[in-house]
Amino acid sequence: MQEPTIFSALKEGFRDPLIYYTKLRRLGGGQGVFFDRYVGGHVVTGYEECREVARRVDEFGRRPLSLPADFFKDNKHATAGYKVMQAMSIFLPAGPSYSARRQRLLETFGHIKHQSVLDHVRETALCLVQQLPVVEPTEVFLGSLRPFAARCASLLVLKTGSVPDCVTEDAVTATFFFDGKRPQKEHLASAMCATDRLADWLATQLDMSRSNDAELLSDFVLLYIAAHESVAYLLYTCLRHLSTKSDGIQNALTQSAFASIVSEAIRYDSPVQMSGRVALEDVCLGKYVIRKGEHVYLHVGSANRDDKTFTRADEFDENRQARHLGFGWGPTRCVGAEFAAACATEFLTAVSARFSSLHYHAGETRFDHGLSARGLKAASFSLIP
Repeated sequence: MQEPTIFSALKEGFRDPLIYYTKLRRLGGGQGVFFDRYVGGHVVTGYEECREVARRVDEFGRRPLSLPADFFKDNKHATAGYKVMQAMSIFLPAGPSYSARRQRLLETFGHIKHQSVLDHVRETALCLVQQLPVVEPTEVFLGSLRPFAARCASLLVLKTGSVPDCVTEDAVTATFFFDGKRPQKEHLASAMCATDRLADWLATQLDMSRSNDAELLSDFVLLYIAAHESVAYLLYTCLRHLSTKSDGIQNALTQSAFASIVSEAIRYDSPVQMSGRVALEDVCLGKYVIRKGEHVYLHVGSANRDDKTFTRADEFDENRQARHLGFGWGPTRCVGAEFAAACATEFLTAVSARFSSLHYHAGETRFDHGLSARGLKAASFSLIP
């Protein structure tokens, strides 16, 4: 019998998160970390262990993006997109220069706290929810959840909700690289070409120079890409939970109630599952030894199901107070975290304003999970006024 790995856990629990996370916990054992031969590195599954790795930035560095020099030979667009990705802050050390970049991004995206932007998010949610048909089974992912996430991404980066379809297609294609869903060389080339086109489009929209503003532009591209599948999957998890309420969703009409549901949905089935590090020296997590140069993967999806930290970790508890790691933690926490949660809350508020209950159709929902992220191809619900 072959040794179990994170890949075999995902394969067995592809449709059932409970199976997936249970198997990951067993692999992590009491140490909250194990070596996985499939990814060729140490996978950290424990909550406290993930926080410790994220905190110890001098011992666990960010992994640079590195592919063979001739990997995209004779494909200038893929090569240009690869350079954009290499400059993204997620592949750079979390030191002083990273902190400066993070602060610059936070200042750049200060507009998302303005009421006018939140009003635009609310209008977008109401418009898309209004278009949903009632009662009969409805595919909501492609028709509503993904378009909403795309428009929110545009509001974050461009301060406008207008998104050409071809741009959304490029953003989704690029996510497949980060999510680990399309590992073949041709898929990587497609993701890099899509990234190159996104950089061109964003530079034009923002009146930026790809050469002079390369650093900031690369992070704009990153945030634009990241918002698409993660927000859409988060909303799916929220709707899936609301469909379990036998008394309907009218008892969860306040924004604070929906904000709690959003927070628990991120913990319960984290859209972003895993991020990479490299050991900068020989280090220990408890009694577990990791050697210098070895790869380390923070599996926040599993950490958020750690039963040593969360009571009844496999239950969806919208009143839970404990902090999840779904947006990262500490100095590398996602700069768009609060905005993503606010957007999801507005969408749920719009759903509750029009519908009294939801019915989930599991057989008509199709998943598109990768090792690094959760995803969908279709999600079906009946929405009852």
